[in-house]
Amino acid sequence: MQQVVHELRTPLGAIAGFAEIIEQQLFGPVSNEYRQMAGAILADAQRLLAGFEDLSVASRLDAGNFEVEPGVTECRWLAKRLAERLEPVSEENRIQLNLAIADPVRAFAIDRTLSERIFSRLLSAVMMGCSEGESLNGRFKTEPGVTASNLFYLELPVKLREFSDDQLFGTDPSYNEFEQPADTSSPLLGLGFSLRLVRNLARKAGGDLRFQKESLVLSIPAVQDGDMDFRDIGGD
Repeated sequence: MQQVVHELRTPLGAIAGFAEIIEQQLFGPVSNEYRQMAGAILADAQRLLAGFEDLSVASRLDAGNFEVEPGVTECRWLAKRLAERLEPVSEENRIQLNLAIADPVRAFAIDRTLSERIFSRLLSAVMMGCSEGESLNGRFKTEPGVTASNLFYLELPVKLREFSDDQLFGTDPSYNEFEQPADTSSPLLGLGFSLRLVRNLARKAGGDLRFQKESLVLSIPAVQDGDMDFRDIGGD
């Protein structure tokens, strides 16, 4: 699988690069028609590349050679980063994304790259089930204890609230995933695959993703007492 992804990603990266050159007119003036075509090609290429990256990560997890790098991710930085990254998706589909933080909240005990991958995949996947004009609400909270964890409660959109655990994660062989028009905002490999990938990444990091009535609950290890001052961590 890694070899297949590599063979597909290399020419696709070149196509995306040339499309970006045309769209931004880096080598000279280009008509609006060709710039629009290049923009559409670039968007499709980026979506395919993201899907290939998900396949690569999934195959590494399955093979047992995906390593979680040590690090720290500030919760407020993550919430801001997710809002910025998903703004085009929410605007395109007229979805209101609300991310709340219960104060105080600790930093995540994983690096920023993995944190962003886990949460962006989760949110973009669940957005597939949102109707136009719907709100998607998530809340960060620290669960104290001997080993503290950060919990992220994500309310499911109305369309997904009647799903069972097996249907939501795509593990029910008798269930066909709901119809969703293919566009640049939805994960290439579908809701079930995306949620299983998020769950496997969370478990690899020492957390989990579980289904709770009308919500998903994502748990990720938090920085422990004495490890660092988590009360007011800055950074961009």
